[in-house]
Amino acid sequence: MATTETEAPSTSRTTKTRPSAWGALVLGFKSAVNWPRSLHYIATIQTTSISTQQCFVMNGTIFLGSLLAYNFVLTPLLVNLRDTLRDLLEGSEANEDVWKSAQEIVTQTSEHAFQFLWLIPMYALSLLLNAAWNLDIGKQVFLLEFGKIKGGESMAENLRDSIYNYILMAWVTLFSFLVYYVPVIGLPTSLVYTAWTASFYCYDLKWKHQGWDFRKRLRMFQSCWPFMAGFGLPCALLVTFIPAYLGYGIYCVTFPVCLVLSIVTAPVQHAPTTFLPRSLQIFVFAEWLTLAVLRTIGFDRRLGRARPDAFAGVSTSISTAVPAERVEGASGAGLESGRGR
Repeated sequence: MATTETEAPSTSRTTKTRPSAWGALVLGFKSAVNWPRSLHYIATIQTTSISTQQCFVMNGTIFLGSLLAYNFVLTPLLVNLRDTLRDLLEGSEANEDVWKSAQEIVTQTSEHAFQFLWLIPMYALSLLLNAAWNLDIGKQVFLLEFGKIKGGESMAENLRDSIYNYILMAWVTLFSFLVYYVPVIGLPTSLVYTAWTASFYCYDLKWKHQGWDFRKRLRMFQSCWPFMAGFGLPCALLVTFIPAYLGYGIYCVTFPVCLVLSIVTAPVQHAPTTFLPRSLQIFVFAEWLTLAVLRTIGFDRRLGRARPDAFAGVSTSISTAVPAERVEGASGAGLESGRGR
């Protein structure tokens, strides 16, 4: 049985034994690329193996396969068609103009048809299917590691936290997309925020199954921000430096592996310094925008107990620094969490 992040740490673990911020980032990256350990869990659990196979078939074979077919099969055929048309229309300036127009029409029509009739529908379908498969994979691995799923919140509180979660991460995703186009600092800032977003999606499911409310999950995440940046970096690199649809397909294939690793690996907090705080308010602007949206739509009138002041409580508790002893109890287990270590 795995050691949960809520259990008391060993008395020998002190602030001095924690890694530096750089060490925690490297540790997070190494944890995310420990694929043999993740594949062992996937192969062990039959239900998880089935969901993973379905995910790989959908994203690796159908989605990525269609991209390869378009680039290496359909595109060469269109090139041959273009050359044939050019041979037929050679001989005059008028035919040359017709040829150029036909070439442009064929190229644009094929690209748009492939995107709107195949890629975009497959993209939307994969979003829904991947969400269901990842939930199933996470649930089965969590049950193997921790024995049971805890649910300490009421339905209203779960709905409140879920809505806050979705809107918050939508703002964060939009920010990481827009900041990419800022000169000099745009690329590294977008890369880090994309890494944090990927890590949050992985660890949020685990902590939710442990019965943590969204406030506690976000506090824990922000107290381990260097480790989380390193853990999400492999996925962020795929999304940032590989063309959109191709990067998305590869990301969807690799995400279940990272999800399993997040369940069997406890995050590690770094040793704070004068310039590197213990807890970093990563999503502070997204939190403010989320609260503004919820208050604008009058969410308190739509969900009884979930009033705007309840959401304000989420923001207030998130912005409170995490006491050292609470973080020790939450992350002291470090990488010792998980079965078979």
